[in-house]
Amino acid sequence: MDVPAFRDPRLPAHERARDLLTRLTADERVAMLHQHAPAVDRLGLAPFHTGCEALHGVAWLGRATVFPQPVGLAATWDADLLRRVGDAVASEVRAKHRDDPSVSLNVWAPVVNTLRHPGWGRNEEGFSEDPHLTAHLATAYAAGLRGEHERVWKTVPTLKHFLAYNNETDRSSTSSNLTPRTLHEEELPSFRGPVEAGVAGAVMPSYNQVNGVPAHLQAELFDELRSWAPGSVALV
Repeated sequence: MDVPAFRDPRLPAHERARDLLTRLTADERVAMLHQHAPAVDRLGLAPFHTGCEALHGVAWLGRATVFPQPVGLAATWDADLLRRVGDAVASEVRAKHRDDPSVSLNVWAPVVNTLRHPGWGRNEEGFSEDPHLTAHLATAYAAGLRGEHERVWKTVPTLKHFLAYNNETDRSSTSSNLTPRTLHEEELPSFRGPVEAGVAGAVMPSYNQVNGVPAHLQAELFDELRSWAPGSVALV
């Protein structure tokens, strides 16, 4: 009996994904756009859930190690420590996933938005007001989450939130208006570090608009981001 290409681990991921897409109906594809995707029994696909919060551990899922918030981790100025913390968090995510397969290995961390305004309300989730320090520390944390195996990722880090996300009030309707200089000197560098290092597998678009256009529709910026990556980068 021939094994479908999408089930053949010897093939590259993009070939397996393309084969799977050809076998899905339009309705099945649309259903997979949701964070909670239903099973596709005829193809032997189990239901799955995208996204697992892992900024400083997974204690929200039950018994687990609680690490300091990212801004506290950043205060150590110790990139190797952040890598080791990321590795420990990934191990505990794997353990939770083993006990409950609905726990996603796609982790929503790290947050690489720079801490530009003390009134943001989520400053504890980020590392620094400096984009280059943020990139340095986020790359280390994401490297721990990703693991060292050449092909199999321990977890898949997702960088948050692309792009220019720094307010909570009316966040889905406000626009972050950036000059080209602000965009390239203050916003993009914090994302570029982990993506270029190949330790981020996904990016979460932000809630806000960027220069009047919803972040989810920033095709040119997504193209630029993907141009940095040694492999593929998903949008979640």
